[in-house]
Amino acid sequence: MDKGYSNEKPPPSYQEYGEPPPSYFNQSGPAASAPSFNQPGPSAPPLLHQPQPQQYNTIIQQPVNYTIVQQHGSAATNTVIVAGPNDYFGLSVFACLCCCWPIGIFAILKSVESRNATTANNLPVAMAASQSARRLALISIGIGVCVFCALIGFLTIGAVG
Repeated sequence: MDKGYSNEKPPPSYQEYGEPPPSYFNQSGPAASAPSFNQPGPSAPPLLHQPQPQQYNTIIQQPVNYTIVQQHGSAATNTVIVAGPNDYFGLSVFACLCCCWPIGIFAILKSVESRNATTANNLPVAMAASQSARRLALISIGIGVCVFCALIGFLTIGAVG
């Protein structure tokens, strides 16, 4: 038994429109000749003062230490921004953890010394400590690579002989 469902009407079907609604034909100007909805291609010319979507440029940059030097002159104040030297902290940590850790510890100490000297606006000390940190980190990486190659060599010779 149908319990009353047979008396209900089905929902109206979807109707496709071949032409735009009549309100489009009442307009004057270039928009009055609007194309029909069933035709491919652009539907209408763009409006003249239509806001365009904004495009944002994203710049990703590694943080750099900056030192601001101010010179007080008679007429105006000159401000010069000087980039501090790289402290090679990441390289020093890598050298300590992955290569020769005793030399890597000294590289980390020199890196921190370079960062502190840059913060204190002592650029000559910061540059010297930065170069020392780089040199120690590279020595540590070199020793680590040599030890790794020697270990592989001894293991292959021991496996063959």
